[in-house]
Amino acid sequence: MTESHDLGPIGDRVLFEDEQIRVWEMVLEPGERSPMHHHEHDYIVVVEGDHVTVEPLEAGSKSAPVTPGTASSCARAAPRRPPTRERCGTGTCRSSCSIPECLSQ
Repeated sequence: MTESHDLGPIGDRVLFEDEQIRVWEMVLEPGERSPMHHHEHDYIVVVEGDHVTVEPLEAGSKSAPVTPGTASSCARAAPRRPPTRERCGTGTCRSSCSIPECLSQ
């Protein structure tokens, strides 16, 4: 069972938002970690710069490296068990993530 944690925002700031989409930006320095968070909407992650590792909080989950310049689509968290995760700057230089969320589903 996952223990309770305070959750933070998905990114550092919202770049754009309307009725259909919200676009977050997250910047990570090497070794920096984002707050633990979860997603309530389907989203895409685009990483620029260096490597970022996504670390799910759930027991038995594994870290997954994200390659710069690639986009990954992700389904929202299941209503009964939202995955909680953090992103970590695991490279040698600053990384930037753009995270568009689909609000109209």
